[in-house]
This record gives sequence, structure tokens and C-alpha cells, in this order.
Amino acid sequence: MLKKTKWLKNSLKHHIRVLKKPTFAEEVDALGRTPLHLASAEGHTEIVRALLQATTQVCFAFNRDERIPLHLATMRGRKEIVQELISAQPESIRVNFNEESVLHLCVRYNQWDALKCLVESAACNELLISKDRHGNSILDLAVMLKQKKTIKYLRSVPGIERESTLRRLWGCVQSTLGKRLKNPRNWIDKTRGSLMTVATVMATMSFQAGISPPGGVWPKDMKRDGYTCLEDST
Repeated sequence: MLKKTKWLKNSLKHHIRVLKKPTFAEEVDALGRTPLHLASAEGHTEIVRALLQATTQVCFAFNRDERIPLHLATMRGRKEIVQELISAQPESIRVNFNEESVLHLCVRYNQWDALKCLVESAACNELLISKDRHGNSILDLAVMLKQKKTIKYLRSVPGIERESTLRRLWGCVQSTLGKRLKNPRNWIDKTRGSLMTVATVMATMSFQAGISPPGGVWPKDMKRDGYTCLEDST
């Protein structure tokens, strides 16, 4: 039993030494996957750490499906590995897949723990309001997928809630303008009618004021027939 345990320890040390070699870490299989892709997807944290000690550049390696290791870890909900990967290469969080951010992948695959981990990362503040190719933010996507827990969490994040409020306000403005401009001729005709009514009322009031001014306007010694003539006072 002791011999078997010793053999296992020596074997593990040997494999770790192999994993730490840059040449091994950068090898790819027929699907374009590096060892880091495989370890990240399967959740082998210790192997991921060993591979990252060899080189961190593999964090940016794309497989045949144009995914980096962080994408695979996110889609599988490997929270610990997500932390290891963004710690080794913080910039990898900005690499998109199919015009979707890594945060969109979290929501799409309903990986709440991974999403929370990434949102709390200082490196992803600008991604909170990023849009996918359809113009959806991560909050929009969560609403579409009816993920109540995710929606509640995202609305508690200041940057996301502020952006959501601004978008709702802008949506109201666009909706109002859209209704007005849907049939611009009718809108102009209605507006013209209102303006003509106001103008007519104002003109009538001015005319009435001119021909029937209030008391004190006409002097007592002037006739009110449109001509100025003094009355004979003798």
C-alpha cells in the first residue's frame, strides 16, 4: 500500500512537471483545443493552475469554435476556474464569442455563480451595459429568458439599473415620437387646426378691443364715429 501511494505521488509530480512545460500547454488537438480548454471545461482546477504557470497566453487561444478557455468555463459554470483565468489574464474577459460578451454567455447558459463572479470583477465594468448583436444587454437577455434570480441581482447593480432607467425613458420618448410621426400629415393637419383656432380667437379679441375699447380710452370731447372733432363748448 505504501509503495502504491509513493508511486502515485511520483506520477503526479511527473505529470505536473509536464503540464508546466510551455510546449505542452500550447499543443492543440484536431478541434483546436489546448489542454487549458479541456481542463477549464471539465473543472480541473489544479491542472488549470499548472498550465497557467507554464504560460498565460493560452488564455487567448481560440478553438475551432472560436471559444477561449474562459468561454468554456463560463458555459459550464466553473466558478473557481473562471477566477483563475481572469486572475491570470484579466483582459481575456473582453474577448467576445459570436458578438456576445462573456457575461451574455453566463446569462444564456444560466450560470448565475459565474455571472456574479465576473460582475464583481473590476475588469468588467464596461461590459455591464454592453450589447449583443441583437442589441440586447445582459439584463434584456435575462428578462427574455425569464431568469428571475438573475434579473433581481442585475437590477441591484448600480451601473446596470441606471442604464436600464435611461433606456426606458428613451423608449418612452421614441414611442411618443413614433405615434406622432406615424401619420405626419394627419398630425400636421390636427396641429394646424388647433393653431388656426387659437389665431382666430386672438384676432377676434383684438378686433373687439379695437372697436369697443374699455372706458377712458376715448376723450369726452370726441365723437365716436371714427372722426376726431371737438364738440362746441360755447
